Amino acid sequence: MLLISMLTAIGLIGFSIFGTKFKAEEKPKKVELKIKLPQPSYKSETSIEEALKLRRSIREYEDRPLTIKHVSQLFWAAQGVTKPEPWLRAGGFKTAPSAGATYPLEVYMVVKEGGVEGLEPGIYHYLPKTHEIELVKKGDYSRELMRAALDQEWVGAAAVNMVITAVYERTTKRYGDRGIRYVHMEVGHVG
Repeated sequence: MLLISMLTAIGLIGFSIFGTKFKAEEKPKKVELKIKLPQPSYKSETSIEEALKLRRSIREYEDRPLTIKHVSQLFWAAQGVTKPEPWLRAGGFKTAPSAGATYPLEVYMVVKEGGVEGLEPGIYHYLPKTHEIELVKKGDYSRELMRAALDQEWVGAAAVNMVITAVYERTTKRYGDRGIRYVHMEVGHVG
């Protein structure tokens, strides 16, 4: 329950906390730091049925940081590779389904000051192929994210916020305009 109470997951499509809008397939070029994440756990003491029964929205969090193991598990659960396939651009099949295995989603974590043990505050991007994160922008952006989320204080109070973005063209070049709907459904799967 600790992890659930400390995490805020937000799907923000079409919004950039990096300060500018990027073209498809672009992201900030400068990578400050790359971190190999610990191996995620593939088994849990809690069944999927129990997790669903216990699921609640929580907007008040314990005043404790997450660990890098928590971060690893969260990123893997969102977009981790479950079956490596070198022929796929995404590096393999992932934890969440994707129309035509186009995998348009990119997952970021906004870490506030003291939010994760051993991680400096900043915006981290997940690299599913290698199960790594890269620091793309240093600093505590929790206030900016809170403002972007209609000033919801619980967003600013969270130790971390997951931000889901999409490169729509990965899906729309195959499926046309209906690919937009597929992308939105995929965000729901990940969230």
